[in-house]
Amino acid sequence: MGLATPLAIITASSKLSEIGMVFKNGKAVESYASVNDFYFDKTGTLTEGSMTVKYQYFTDENKYKQLVLSSVRMSSHPASKAISVSSECVFLPINTFKDIPAKGLEADIDGNIILCGSISLMEEKGVSLNNKEILEYGKEWQEEGYTISYAAVNSQIVAVFAMTDVIKEGATETIRSLQDRGYTVSLLTGDNSFAANKLLKSLNVNIPIHAGISPFDKSEIIKQSKNPNKTVMIGDGINDSIALTAASVGIAMRDGTDISIESADIVMLRGNLSLIVQAHNICKKSFRVIKENLFWAFSYNIIAIPLAITGLIHPVMSAGFMSFSSLFVVLNSLRIKKFK
Repeated sequence: MGLATPLAIITASSKLSEIGMVFKNGKAVESYASVNDFYFDKTGTLTEGSMTVKYQYFTDENKYKQLVLSSVRMSSHPASKAISVSSECVFLPINTFKDIPAKGLEADIDGNIILCGSISLMEEKGVSLNNKEILEYGKEWQEEGYTISYAAVNSQIVAVFAMTDVIKEGATETIRSLQDRGYTVSLLTGDNSFAANKLLKSLNVNIPIHAGISPFDKSEIIKQSKNPNKTVMIGDGINDSIALTAASVGIAMRDGTDISIESADIVMLRGNLSLIVQAHNICKKSFRVIKENLFWAFSYNIIAIPLAITGLIHPVMSAGFMSFSSLFVVLNSLRIKKFK
């Protein structure tokens, strides 16, 4: 009985590590075996997170471009990285820098306050939005399904960027496979609804979308699901850390932020999303092995111990049965190594 569960968990964890899924504890193996609601982040999870700037517009490129590109280089967000390498630029030293989760960033360069991020960030910081040309470009590109970022310098909006991303390997197959098994799959993203719908069209899948939401909104959606104790959140960024903690099981990408990896129960060491389904299959089969081990161990003890006490079986036979029982548990647990 002492071997029944621990040995199966250790073997399962080893097998899962071999395929590229690191489970931080045995409880995660058990929890992942029973989940049925899967929530995916968009950028860096269903997509590669290696965004590229498709279009950009500055009110005065010579005056503002260096300031904007210098400010975004400190951020780890894929959109910021895309903007920072969109053009050649000699970066300026930054006095102060602050990431604003799910909205953008704020930087101080030689007394100039630069903001870069969503339109809601601009509104929140009191940026003047009187430049109709920038807003029209932003609206047009957003409706085409691009991820949009705006930039402001000293409370004046000065630029807009339209970015695109590459779909991650195995994304379509993973979503369809989960749906075929009867599980619920949803998309949680801080990006706009046009970009979210464009992604699903490219994936050729149909799943519920929660777009333009904050990290706290992601967490609340998971908590209010039909089965809050059977939820999985798959994400990679700072914006996903709260949701990763709120879900029954959190899965972080290998190249995600430190805080997302720390918040998650599982870390994916490979980029192929099909590992999510493969790991779920292994966990379900491993849990069945645990039940088989416990059934055999309890059956042996319930039957053999009374027979030994009453003298109906010889002590040597009792010891032999016990050895066979332990051997069965070991060999049954080792079957997990062959699971796919």
